[in-house]
Amino acid sequence: MSSNVYSMPFSIDISSTVTSDIKRHFTDSIQINNNNKLDASFRGRPLNGEELSIPNDYIGILTKSSDIVSSFDKLTYFNLDCSTSKNDCIARSVQWLTLAKFLHE
Repeated sequence: MSSNVYSMPFSIDISSTVTSDIKRHFTDSIQINNNNKLDASFRGRPLNGEELSIPNDYIGILTKSSDIVSSFDKLTYFNLDCSTSKNDCIARSVQWLTLAKFLHE
């Protein structure tokens, strides 16, 4: 599983030919701060991020229409100008996977 998956607090309308521009202008500029969280910016707007691991026994998938394009075992999500927390929807969703598995055993 080699895909880098980023959840951004906005949408980006791009073609697949500009992925090198994303790497150059965004991915390469991500910094780890003193709290082991991520700082970045997009078009001058500050982003605060965190990497989440998908629980064991699960995999994340990216689809286009009904075709699986890629899979991943961790994702990085960003908030716009506010710190990430365990109460963010994405963090709670990943946490729910572990809880749901425990409840159904």
